[in-house]
Amino acid sequence: MNEQNPARGEGSRDPYPGRPGHERVTETCGKCSGTGRLVGFEAIDNGRCWSCGGTGTHSVLISSIRARLRRQARREAETAQAQSEAQLRLTTELEQASAALIEAHPPFADALDEQGLPLTALASAALADVRGGVPVAEVIQDYRWRTGEILINPRPNRYPTRCHECRAPVLAGEGQTAEHIHHGWLTHCSKHAPITPTSNER
Repeated sequence: MNEQNPARGEGSRDPYPGRPGHERVTETCGKCSGTGRLVGFEAIDNGRCWSCGGTGTHSVLISSIRARLRRQARREAETAQAQSEAQLRLTTELEQASAALIEAHPPFADALDEQGLPLTALASAALADVRGGVPVAEVIQDYRWRTGEILINPRPNRYPTRCHECRAPVLAGEGQTAEHIHHGWLTHCSKHAPITPTSNER
């Protein structure tokens, strides 16, 4: 009888077809790699491998080998299934997060490639935040600030200066000062004051 390994669906076959399971075969010892000695343990029994008794081999039942291969095939199949399910969950979460961010801020679509994957570290961080439960509006505000698109923390200017946009003089309290991620605190006159989020949270 030509016995097949139950894992044949994975492409592996019985290594000893037709042979009864009670027969024994010789396998190389995995502990000492067939040398019969363990490097670094010479002070103990002259380094003799206790697993194989120094022979470098094991006598193993064919049925045991078949059982081991079945277990290995099951583990590999379970691992592959778990990885596939994890990848599917990740893909679904990314699609949902991307859709929510694009709906809230359409230009966010430019930060994704054709497969919907982030092109920048900032886009990746935004997707991770949404997947982690951070409100979309908060994520978008932080993303727009970090990309330099908006200023935050607007307040009346405390000191006289010049408008960052038109360079016109701006008296204390007559303009707006807000924070830019790259340029720090910028002051604008009332005509050029940008629309900034009212919340101080990024």
